[in-house]
Amino acid sequence: AGATQEYETALRLGASSAGPWPSVAHDAHMGLANIAKANGQLDEAVREYELAAAAMPANSFAYKELAALYVQHGNISKGAEYLLQVVRLDPRDLEARFNLGVCRLKLGQYREAAAEFDAVAAVNPDFPTSGTRRPKPSFMAAPRPVRRSQKHGTITLSITQRFSVDLPKGNSSRP
Repeated sequence: AGATQEYETALRLGASSAGPWPSVAHDAHMGLANIAKANGQLDEAVREYELAAAAMPANSFAYKELAALYVQHGNISKGAEYLLQVVRLDPRDLEARFNLGVCRLKLGQYREAAAEFDAVAAVNPDFPTSGTRRPKPSFMAAPRPVRRSQKHGTITLSITQRFSVDLPKGNSSRP
């Protein structure tokens, strides 16, 4: 309750998205959203993350959290919208691009998914398992690379430990 009161006080004291301290409003709304999410109040968490995004539209943290919430609760399309916003803000965000590719696979947007994976591979061919800096766990990325295997007349793309999709051979333009 103490942290919630501090965030609410910061907002009451004039830290609004229209006020002189949008970063304070952003941080306060992010804090309230994180508390709501931890307490299972998902509608409240979404509302607070959206307010945080409105306070600082050029900051991708709130968009990433919104994407994760939507995807984890089955709204892949809405999650992809927020990931696309992250990628527009920072095209070099490999984690967001990778997760957007996974969302697009789940939505049946195979060419768009391939484009996202190609963009990731152009920067780091071994993502998400490469380098000395391991990416922090995300809501979709897994600690192993994309791989292909033959299976009963289909091509299976294993993207994460939690997700794979069988594509008819005709839908894959990839080698």
